[in-house]
Amino acid sequence: MVLERRAGQPPGVHAWDRTGARLAVPGGAPQAAPLALARRDLVVAAADGAQVPVSLAWSAGTEAAGFTGPLVLFVYGAYGVRLSLDDIDDIGSLTDAGLAVGVVGVRGGGGPPGWHDAGRGVRRHVCVADLRAAVAHLRGGAEPGIEVTALGLAGASAGGFLVGAALNRFGSDVDAAVMTNGFLDPIPALLDDTSPLAASDRDEWGDLRRCSRAKRALAELSPYCNLSARLTTRTLLLVSDRDRQVSPAQSLKWCLRARALGAEVELWYFPNSGHARMGGGPQAVAAAHDWLAKHLKLASHDHRPDAKPGGGWCPAPSCSG
Repeated sequence: MVLERRAGQPPGVHAWDRTGARLAVPGGAPQAAPLALARRDLVVAAADGAQVPVSLAWSAGTEAAGFTGPLVLFVYGAYGVRLSLDDIDDIGSLTDAGLAVGVVGVRGGGGPPGWHDAGRGVRRHVCVADLRAAVAHLRGGAEPGIEVTALGLAGASAGGFLVGAALNRFGSDVDAAVMTNGFLDPIPALLDDTSPLAASDRDEWGDLRRCSRAKRALAELSPYCNLSARLTTRTLLLVSDRDRQVSPAQSLKWCLRARALGAEVELWYFPNSGHARMGGGPQAVAAAHDWLAKHLKLASHDHRPDAKPGGGWCPAPSCSG
C-alpha cells in the first residue's frame, strides 16, 4: 500500500497484491493528514540578468523561517510547461524524510510572454544556464535562512534532458539525480521522420535536418554525447518499457556508457508502463523518493567538516564512441 500526498491536494491511497494487480482500497484505509509545509518563493539572477523563479517547500515541523538539510530540485523546462510544487508526486514522502523540495522555472518552460521562446531551439543552453544559477545560489548559501547540505536533481522526459545536461556541465555540484524516461539522446530521435511526434518535437528542439545551427547547439548539450569520466553524481534512471514518446533505448544507452566511464548508475525498468506513468506509477515514485533521501543524507554526512574521507572514484578512460 502506498500513501500519496501532493501539496495543495487531498491524500490518496493506492494498493496492489503480490502479483502487481491493483486492489480496491477499502473505505477504512488509513489516510494521511494534510501536509503542513513551509514555503518560500524567490528569484535567482541568471548570468544574463533574467530573473528565474524558484519555489521551495519543507516540513513546517522543522523550522518555518528557514531550512538546513538536503534539497532536491525538480525541473522540466520545455514546451512552455510551467512546473509547480503541486505537480510533484507524493511530495510528503520527501519532506517527511527531512528533505526540502524545490522547482526551478527555467526558460523554455512556462512563464511570462517570451519565456518559452527564450529557452527553446538554438537557445536551449539558456535553460541549463538558468538551472546552474539556481543551484549555485542555493548551494552557495546565498539565500537567507537556507543551508543546503546536499543537492539532488530530478526530471522526467524533457526534464531528464535538462538534468542530464546539468550533470555534464556542473555535476560536481549535484550529489544525486533521478531521470525518468529521459530524453537523453535527442539527436537520432529528432532525425527520425517516422516519429509520431516529429512535428511538435522539431518545433520545440529545432529541425536538425535543415538547421545545422540547431544540430550543433543540441550536440553541445546532449546528455549522451557529452558523457565523460568526470561524472561522479549517483544517478537513478526510471524507464518504462512501453514508452512511445521517448524510446527506452535512450536511457539504456546512457546507462551503459556512463557505467563504462566509471559512474555509479542504477536503472529500474518497469514493464507494461508508458510515458504517462512516468516510471511505474506511485510505487515507483515512493521507491525513487526513498532512493533520493538515502543518497542525499549520505552526501550530507560526507560534506560535514568532521566527516572522514571515503574512497575516491577511479574514472575509466574517455569514451570515443
